[in-house]
Amino acid sequence: RWSSLTLLPNELECSILTSLLKEFDNLTSLTILKT
Repeated sequence: RWSSLTLLPNELECSILTSLLKEFDNLTSLTILKT
């Protein structure tokens, strides 16, 4: 089966990826701050 992401328009997919990256960035920053 195709993943649902492949059905999304590129723009939407990009925004989702960007959001995920931002979330990951925040988590990384928090982890670094805690150290």
